[in-house]
Amino acid sequence: MTQGADFQRTGPVTSYPIHRVVCVIDSLQEAKQAVHALQDAGFSAEDIHLIGSQDFIAGVREWKQRKNPLSQVVEIFLASYDEGFPGETYLHEAEQGHALLSVRLPSSEQVNQVRDILVDSHAHQIRYFGRWAIADIPS
Repeated sequence: MTQGADFQRTGPVTSYPIHRVVCVIDSLQEAKQAVHALQDAGFSAEDIHLIGSQDFIAGVREWKQRKNPLSQVVEIFLASYDEGFPGETYLHEAEQGHALLSVRLPSSEQVNQVRDILVDSHAHQIRYFGRWAIADIPS
């Protein structure tokens, strides 16, 4: 992970995003603005991860190479929900050159606050990844 002047930008992310809101923001500039707005609202830089499209794609490739087939099936099963597989949606968005933003929440009660900030930055595909469930967050 590298530290920017005022936000964290991560390399490939290869773990399941438990207790996180994850979204797509088409413009890197708007994603950076969202990071600043989250920090202004009191979220720690260590809990905010801006993931560039190429970094996300590289992370998915790395994950697929490291995992054995059984663990991939288990993780895909655990990461699926009624709407399909969010990882595939985020991969498609990254292939379009869009940035991903992930915010770790100390409490699920902060989901709406984070959503409001992200929506102001034109975020979409907003989801909360809890320990046992994935929830779409309307934008």
